[in-house]
Amino acid sequence: MIRNLIKKISDFFYSIPRILFINFYKIFSRARIVNPKMLPSDRSVILAINHTADADPIILLAAIKKKIFFIAESENFGNWLTNFFMRKFANCVPVFKARFSKNIKSFKELLNISKNKNVFFGIFPEGMLNKKGGFKKFQKGAAYFSYKAKL
Repeated sequence: MIRNLIKKISDFFYSIPRILFINFYKIFSRARIVNPKMLPSDRSVILAINHTADADPIILLAAIKKKIFFIAESENFGNWLTNFFMRKFANCVPVFKARFSKNIKSFKELLNISKNKNVFFGIFPEGMLNKKGGFKKFQKGAAYFSYKAKL
């Protein structure tokens, strides 16, 4: 019970910068969902997004107004500070492109999160930022996660 209370308090404090940053971004952006009824409210979803701007995760969070767990490249978790930021503030789980055996832990974490009935996951299937337009080759991780999580 005490552990649960401590987790709720820490989650609240970790969410403050995230909420402030997203709301600050909303003031300067007109991000919106064209057909919000297409987003289910009673089940989990994988959002496969083209990564065309550095601020895509922020834009998505501002538009959807729901907690989204992002799957991010492990290079973004390089040291303890960025690892802490990516996990606690950005709700990211690392995916390893070169060392696939390390992905077992990440996919177990994602599958554990997906047991909740109303969780959104953000995946950039091209695996990198693409500012040139069009599509790059899609990586297999989004399809694999979709199959394993039955989403």
